[in-house]
Amino acid sequence: APSAEEAIGAASALMVAGACCQVLRGAAARDRLSGGTFRMLSLALLAAFSVIGFHCMFRLGFSLKDMALLGSSESLQLLLAVLCAVLAVLDVVTASASLSGAVASYRVLEAHGLPKFKTALRAETGQRALLTLLAAGYAATALEQVVSGGALMLY
Repeated sequence: APSAEEAIGAASALMVAGACCQVLRGAAARDRLSGGTFRMLSLALLAAFSVIGFHCMFRLGFSLKDMALLGSSESLQLLLAVLCAVLAVLDVVTASASLSGAVASYRVLEAHGLPKFKTALRAETGQRALLTLLAAGYAATALEQVVSGGALMLY
């Protein structure tokens, strides 16, 4: 079961996303979807959907771990296994929805001038091969920082 801190972390991200969507809906009704406020709301939506996705993936990991620990076939453990499976499916669905929201928010920001996020590494040969290795190291370090920072923020 999620702790109070987990619930507060996820609830705050949901409140930010809800508030941003309400303001964007009002702006769309008045045909005013442009400017700095629009970009800041899109950035807030990107952050909120990222936090929601991270939270769901983190909970999915715990649900899968709990399912692996349930080894016996007693009726209570079977019920707990089914409950863990249902929670895991809900986490996957929520994480995929938050990924869609984050991608849509990022594309809006790209359309308004945010640089493209490059994910490809180009393999170099010779002395420039060290640059490829360095770029891969930076990517691994950035990923570790995002996971550690997200865990510290939410839990």
